[in-house]
Amino acid sequence: MQRSFVQWEGTEGAMRAQMGVNLDYPAGRPDRLEYSVRGDAGWSEVPLTGNWFPDAFIGSMGSLQSFVRGEAASLPTSVEDAIDTMRVVEAAYLSSERGGVELPEIV
Repeated sequence: MQRSFVQWEGTEGAMRAQMGVNLDYPAGRPDRLEYSVRGDAGWSEVPLTGNWFPDAFIGSMGSLQSFVRGEAASLPTSVEDAIDTMRVVEAAYLSSERGGVELPEIV
């Protein structure tokens, strides 16, 4: 049995995301998104099209290649986006520990 998923659990339910590329690599299996609401029997699946990977990778790399070839004047993402993502992750950790905090400022 192989499993590869991320699961979020809350007081009213849970959500599970499977990135199929991690199973039977490199061919992969379909991505799946499931959720369970408190009080319901079992899990429900959300219909998906495409795959997170390589589609997400293709988008960012396609943007970079268009910029390098001069077909795009700017890049849609930057290193600051990655830093802001980590700020959100850190805020989630702090919120979990302290019961709710504002997003920390950049130092």
